[in-house]
Amino acid sequence: MCLSATVTEKVCDDIKDILHIPDPQIVALLPDRPNIFFEVRPRSKYDVLEEFQWVIDGLRSEKDMFPKTLIFAPTISVVFEIFSIIKKQLGASAYTEEGHRLIDFYHGQLDEEKSKIIPEQFKSLESSLRVLPTTKAFGMGIEAKGVVNVVHWGKPDSMLSYLQEAGRAGRDGSASRAIYYPKGTPGVLQGEDKDLFLKIKRDRDICIREVILSHFKLPQMPDNCLEYLTNRVACKDQCTNCTCAHCLCCSNCKQNCPCV
Repeated sequence: MCLSATVTEKVCDDIKDILHIPDPQIVALLPDRPNIFFEVRPRSKYDVLEEFQWVIDGLRSEKDMFPKTLIFAPTISVVFEIFSIIKKQLGASAYTEEGHRLIDFYHGQLDEEKSKIIPEQFKSLESSLRVLPTTKAFGMGIEAKGVVNVVHWGKPDSMLSYLQEAGRAGRDGSASRAIYYPKGTPGVLQGEDKDLFLKIKRDRDICIREVILSHFKLPQMPDNCLEYLTNRVACKDQCTNCTCAHCLCCSNCKQNCPCV
């Protein structure tokens, strides 16, 4: 038996080849996480201070009650840039009254002690550590509970890695957000991955969730497995805080709701 939470058709074919199983019985479902709201924030210019002001303001006012937030960045230098700017703006507010850090950073080149301590602190539900800029080194095998926001500052390695990293939010089933800043051009991406990331960056009329999940549709799934997204009915009320299926889906669907 082989189990996986997230696979593409290519990965599935690779697994069959590696295990030498030419015709396995495959049972598959779309890796949808309805509690995660997908948000894309395209900008003409990306400024760390401006774009992460919501994090700075939140840490100042909520301290260790600020929702736990992972910020994925493509390189160590960018991780440290984000950490340094946020920490500088916070000043003394970067710490609790007991002197515990509210923000730290993580990457694969830390010394052995920090490589163990920082993930353990962030994983703990009792920890005061609320925000962690990181490279993809904070990846598979690190189970962090209580993460509410997962931010991607720049292009991920692939759509597969993006969904796996975004899926670190809302593991307890609570409402969460996956925020993508499509900074830079997806130059290292190829084929369908590149096309999909360009599509969700440029096209404001598509459902972001549907575009992402289409990449994980396997031949063994029903042809109409994505219809539940296209058949949703828009809210007809004039809500002040709408919670219809469109408003809980993604930033594109939400802006197309009549209530907004």
